[in-house]
Amino acid sequence: MYSKISALIDELSSQYLGVWQDVCNIESPTSSKEGVDKVGQYFIDLAKTMGFATEVCPQEVAGDAICITMNPEATGKSVAFSAHMDTVHPIGSFGYPPVKIEGDYIYGPGVVDCKGGAVASLLAMAAMQKAGFGGKVMLILQSDE
Repeated sequence: MYSKISALIDELSSQYLGVWQDVCNIESPTSSKEGVDKVGQYFIDLAKTMGFATEVCPQEVAGDAICITMNPEATGKSVAFSAHMDTVHPIGSFGYPPVKIEGDYIYGPGVVDCKGGAVASLLAMAAMQKAGFGGKVMLILQSDE
């Protein structure tokens, strides 16, 4: 199963490069509830196209927390991923668009910490789904580090 998941990650990675770029182009400093919620909505919309269940935990000041679940009714082995959707950079710090790709490198707010981790988690979930992993898999997206 694990080698199949690994091969599927390689197969899907170019598609998720675009997701990575899209998410990081949404500027979402911690103080911007609107920006963080926009990132969350992006993940919700993508998760729904994959058939995953979504749950929003509304927050009054900070962005809403999101839980995305694959195989929500499964009772076997479970996996959990966690990431945050905010960045520490003020809007405009990276110019427009915020994300720049130069050769094999990507630069911009959140490409590593931690939107990149959120996208990598969703990529892993997509590969697990295609590989037929039957356990519950959750991605918990917080609005703040």
